[in-house]
Amino acid sequence: MQEQVLTIAQIEKIFAANREQTDAQVAQSASDLPEPLRLAYERANAYAPGQVEKVRQRLAADRSTLSVLVKATQDENLPRETRMAWLRELTERLNQIAQPLSACMTSHCSHCCYTPVTITRVEAQLIGKAIGVAPESPPPRSHAANGTETAVASRPGIGHTYDWPCPFLAVETSLPPGKGGKCAIYEHRPMVCRSCLSMAPSDKLCELQPDHLVPIPLFDARVPHLLAAQIGEMDVADIRDFFPKGLS
Repeated sequence: MQEQVLTIAQIEKIFAANREQTDAQVAQSASDLPEPLRLAYERANAYAPGQVEKVRQRLAADRSTLSVLVKATQDENLPRETRMAWLRELTERLNQIAQPLSACMTSHCSHCCYTPVTITRVEAQLIGKAIGVAPESPPPRSHAANGTETAVASRPGIGHTYDWPCPFLAVETSLPPGKGGKCAIYEHRPMVCRSCLSMAPSDKLCELQPDHLVPIPLFDARVPHLLAAQIGEMDVADIRDFFPKGLS
């Protein structure tokens, strides 16, 4: 069956339909935070809309280029790998527009390099070709009911602690975890790393908390995620599973 080609306007309409519900869920999770974190979230949430509006203006100015890239990701005559490559190009373009207005540009942090980094097999293959390291086959994804663990379950506390750095993170040992560090494959990093941008004024909310998942006002990256799903590649795993040894 032929897949539906989505325009940017249609994508925006899809997102608008569930944004209200998402905002309500975020507000509820923020209300459960300890007071210092809740106040930091409220300040960031008041700051972020101004930054987001600036991003929207820049996106509008680049709309023709973005539309061409969106269309390329949906060309059924192209192999999935080629469509994914165009999608990575689209995400990089979005990153170039949004990152200068994000906390990620000024904080010089690496908190998100310790959280789950989910990528598709197709993207892993593209990254592998670029860095000269073939991706491995991830362990089978399974439920605890049959006696085996999922990849995420095998990393207790991931996203809450600094125990599980990305295999491509070059840690600065003189600094606390989450501060500093460099990506060894920055030019070829996954889409999720290009699009996970905090619109808060600092990295305070990004600091991993052992007892809380703190909501962060992020750049809305659902467009590339939706397009990745539309390409039809749902074979996903963590980057740590595809490249457990990094560049080794």
